[in-house]
Amino acid sequence: MAVYIDIKKKETKDAEVVYSYAIEALSPGLLSLNTKNGEVSQLKKIESDNDEMLFARAVHKVKKAFDKGELPDVLVWAS
Repeated sequence: MAVYIDIKKKETKDAEVVYSYAIEALSPGLLSLNTKNGEVSQLKKIESDNDEMLFARAVHKVKKAFDKGELPDVLVWAS
């Protein structure tokens, strides 16, 4: 199954960066990255049976960028 997830920075405040993650026409989910300790939490789920998988892939991309010292405005997961 091919997966394409758009990941976009929505907000930056203090020690938190909020990203949306979405596929196709579904309402996006939201995740929060703590820039002090690298922890990620889910703020809003995508209304899909695949949310857990989509969230895990979005977290992977965000954490990989964070580990490189980057907080890009746009990321993509494509497989």
